[in-house]
Amino acid sequence: MIESVHHEVAPPPSSITDENEDLPSTFGDEDALLSLDPESTETLSISRNGTVNTTSSRSSELQSLSSSMKTSELRKPKTTAAIAMRYQQGSSSSGNLDFASMGLIGRETEESTLRSCLANLMVTDSPDSNGSKESGPFKELVFIKGPSGVGKSSVARIVEHDVNQEQRDNSNYNGIFIDGKFEMNTMDEPYSGVSKAFDKICRNIKKGKQESIAEIQQELKDGLGKEVQLLMHLLPELEGLMNDDQNQSTKSSSFDMDAFENGMDQLRYAFRVLARVFGAVFSPMIILLDDLQWADISSLQVLDYLISDTQNSNAMMIIGSYRSEEANENSLLFNKIVAFREKATKFSFRVTEMEIKAFDAATVEKIIATTLAPETAEQGLRLALICIKRTLGNPFFVFEFLKMLHHEGLVSYNSSSKHWTWDMDKIEDATMSTANVVVLLHDRMRKLSNQVQVLLQIAAYCGSSFSEPTLDTVWDHHGRRLVGSKIEKISELLPRLVQDDFLEPFGEKHYRWVHDKVQEAALCLTGKHRESLQLDIGTTLYYCLEDEYLEEDLFNVVDLINRGNINKRSQFALANIRAAKKARSISAFESAAKYAAHGIELLDDSTKWTENRLLALQLYTIGAEMNLLAGSITVADQYCDVVLGRSELSTMETLPLKMVRAKCLSMMELKFNESVEYCLKLLREMGCKLTWPRFLLPVQGLTMVLRTIRKMEKVPEGSFESMVVIKDKRQKAIASLLSMIVYMSYHSGNIPLLFVGICKLVEMTLEQGINEFSAKSIASMGNVMLLLNKDPAKAVEYIKIALSMLAKFGRMRSGETTYLAYAHGLAWFQPLESCSAPLIDGYKKALRAGETEFACWNLLSYVAMVPYVLGKPLAQILQECPKAMIQFEEAASEIHVLDMRVLMQMLSNLSDPSCPDPSKLEGDIFSKANDEEEAKVHLAISHYAEGELVLFHGDYVAAADRAIVLGEVHTELVPGTYTIMIETFHRAVALYAAALKTKKEKYKVHAKKVRTKISSWAKAGNPNVEYFDLFLTAEQLALDKKLDEAQLKYEAAINAATGAGHLHHAGLLNERYADFLLDLCSNVEESKKTLTTAIKWYKDWGAAGKVKALESKLGEVK
Repeated sequence: MIESVHHEVAPPPSSITDENEDLPSTFGDEDALLSLDPESTETLSISRNGTVNTTSSRSSELQSLSSSMKTSELRKPKTTAAIAMRYQQGSSSSGNLDFASMGLIGRETEESTLRSCLANLMVTDSPDSNGSKESGPFKELVFIKGPSGVGKSSVARIVEHDVNQEQRDNSNYNGIFIDGKFEMNTMDEPYSGVSKAFDKICRNIKKGKQESIAEIQQELKDGLGKEVQLLMHLLPELEGLMNDDQNQSTKSSSFDMDAFENGMDQLRYAFRVLARVFGAVFSPMIILLDDLQWADISSLQVLDYLISDTQNSNAMMIIGSYRSEEANENSLLFNKIVAFREKATKFSFRVTEMEIKAFDAATVEKIIATTLAPETAEQGLRLALICIKRTLGNPFFVFEFLKMLHHEGLVSYNSSSKHWTWDMDKIEDATMSTANVVVLLHDRMRKLSNQVQVLLQIAAYCGSSFSEPTLDTVWDHHGRRLVGSKIEKISELLPRLVQDDFLEPFGEKHYRWVHDKVQEAALCLTGKHRESLQLDIGTTLYYCLEDEYLEEDLFNVVDLINRGNINKRSQFALANIRAAKKARSISAFESAAKYAAHGIELLDDSTKWTENRLLALQLYTIGAEMNLLAGSITVADQYCDVVLGRSELSTMETLPLKMVRAKCLSMMELKFNESVEYCLKLLREMGCKLTWPRFLLPVQGLTMVLRTIRKMEKVPEGSFESMVVIKDKRQKAIASLLSMIVYMSYHSGNIPLLFVGICKLVEMTLEQGINEFSAKSIASMGNVMLLLNKDPAKAVEYIKIALSMLAKFGRMRSGETTYLAYAHGLAWFQPLESCSAPLIDGYKKALRAGETEFACWNLLSYVAMVPYVLGKPLAQILQECPKAMIQFEEAASEIHVLDMRVLMQMLSNLSDPSCPDPSKLEGDIFSKANDEEEAKVHLAISHYAEGELVLFHGDYVAAADRAIVLGEVHTELVPGTYTIMIETFHRAVALYAAALKTKKEKYKVHAKKVRTKISSWAKAGNPNVEYFDLFLTAEQLALDKKLDEAQLKYEAAINAATGAGHLHHAGLLNERYADFLLDLCSNVEESKKTLTTAIKWYKDWGAAGKVKALESKLGEVK
């Protein structure tokens, strides 16, 4: 689509083709036309699946917005193909062949189905799978398929008609119908149809009241922050909707591949926020995406983002129409639809599929009877049969065929008899050669004047819609040359094309084709000169459009140039790199890779590294980076080989390609150790030696940690806020390499090198200034200090400094991990409840930045880990876990899905009284016996879950033996995390229980050792372990036979646990106190009373199995 405004600049050459070349008045290619297959007939089938959701409303202020909008974007359904197409012969006949008044014919089933889908959007109180009732909107995904011209779009616009009617009848109705169309000639343009649809919503919003617009602006800013700029690349109208401060877009030419690795995840979040905000204004929101068979993979992914957003509580229907003959089982669209069917239930939307069939003879006979009113039924039937014979019942073809008969005088109106008349024999003879509707339209076009034909050709290459000024620009430069004589003004020619039903106006000075088959017929007029004309049009637009408007239509313009540039003119390589950069900026990696490849192809091999060195380097670099991100490792590697084989290139020039190679090793091949060595080599090439000899690395790691801590302690207060940002490219590259080494060292288990990398990044910040990884490294350093028990208060202060860096210096690489570090660090210095806010904040910011891995870690902690550590009711935690699981599955984060299964199985075992062996981590959700995952965090979580089950459901002696064997494994696997506290405490509980029961020295020794660690945490000011320390002190006093003192400590610890609302520990501590009263004090009554209290707390927690076991034990106490 090209709908832009041009300006006066030095014009390009009038043609890239030979100026002396004579172009004929018509450029038809009959062979190409006759090779087109006739339209085929299909059958009707409707299948449905999915679950029901319901609707919610928004504040009255926002609801009032839609009622104040004009509905200029929302037109009454244009009756193309299956409905009707108005045709007026004008002066050639006294009768008018009018199809417009018929309405829908032969589409009653489809009409009913679509209206049922629309009604489902607003269903409330719908039962869920458990029989309970929920309220909220339902999401509908409708696919309409059939041959071209069968009337798919017209059927879809039944919904548009109903929405418009409801708007007229009900002033409080705030639904909206918008559409976006994908185009045959712009299949490589990313997000084209989606962006058109959302741009229309933006235009509608801008017509509303200012206070409502301001509220929407604020919601978008709050939800997206600076990431709103990502959408501005796609939606020109959105930029006009936002405030000026947001319009200071960061569309810079500089590039760091790390900034775009998470681009798809950023875009998913951005589109979802946009849909949630818009959906709260317009409900229901119905989006028609037409001609999905031409949609690029990025657009299909956005469709997935929108319909599977379980957090969007607004009513939404997405209708996708596509040509059935172009979506076979090997196509992207076909397989995407299969995926939608499979995920519909889980993500709470319904899929409806409709296949539109061609007209049968009875339907065509009804159309003829309605419009032509034949004198006899037999006459109407005979004409209907010949229409079926010539058109195979294709609706668009049927109407065009009837119009052609009228135009040729084969069907005429008799004013005397007031009837339409025709001669069947003449019709049979005159229409024998008609092959398909494109030929029919093409023949009609060739009877127009020469300059109208030329204008049709130019318009066809401007897209499915275009602006009059844009068409005028091309017409002004090429019309006279192509026509060969004086040309008329565009303003005089366009009304004729509208009158002839080729174009239709929409908006101010904007036009679109009445059907894509009309556009195809116009394209066929160019014949063998197609390439030269595309190049001429593309070149004209590239040089004459204002830069702002060229940017909007850059993909379409460059595609025109590329398709027409058959002589491989090198000057257009620059246009391709511009398109590649734009595609990269919106995370359309496949498209960016294609543009880079085309640009490389345009460069002359003999001169590209001499005359075009910088351009060649940019193209190869973008090509390698984009192919890596798109998963095309082999191509990325080939580009790297080309550049790295050029000895004349400097280290800094080749560094981006070397970074690509390092990422190939780590991200794609999971060769972390090899990637570490490769990055260390790159650092040495840049004059930065990082490590000591390998055998001294553990010593170096500890030494650097202590040295860096001392350096940080010497930094004056407030100095971090006044630090400058590093500008030096070499230093920025070193920081990026160090960050990669930190990441890969963690995954390879090289903890000493991990510490060395973190320390080096911190020292770079202290010595040179802020870099993109400063916040992450300083926060990580704070966690290391907590691990080493080095001044927890200071450690948390450093993490806060890291957070302030994020706020002051904008988005930094992996900055979202700082919030996770902050949550873990905060737990060592403040009550654990205070972790929730930074966790959910980090989750939201990570989603916004596309850091799905860290978003998942934050969500896992927020939903399951922290609530469990705090002793929240098990049923409450279990209820929230599946919601988080859906997000993990959608993010394709297998490790988080697996970790959540571990936790859910643990929670299930604790809460299910029918569990056959609750002490083992086995069940329907997760099986430890079949678990082969070796990721460190997963191992830590699974060990932790096993320990919890053994403690609460197993024998204390078995739990103690396990504690001795595993020791500090959990701490080593996840250093600095808050789960270390409860895991260590529960090990101590088991060890002391075993020591009191067996009197064995091994349990006593290990129990004292663990208690000493927890006591050191308490003395350092950790409020979360205070009653842990009290309780363990009571257990030690009990071992020492100091019963009175022990009793006081037990009661103090129990009071603290119950006062904190920690249900699990209120039960556990009372259970252990009951054993103390019975075994050491022989106080049966108090023991029974305390055990009864323990049972009560366990019931509140929801540990049904534990309650059952203790009730049995209570009956045995005598």
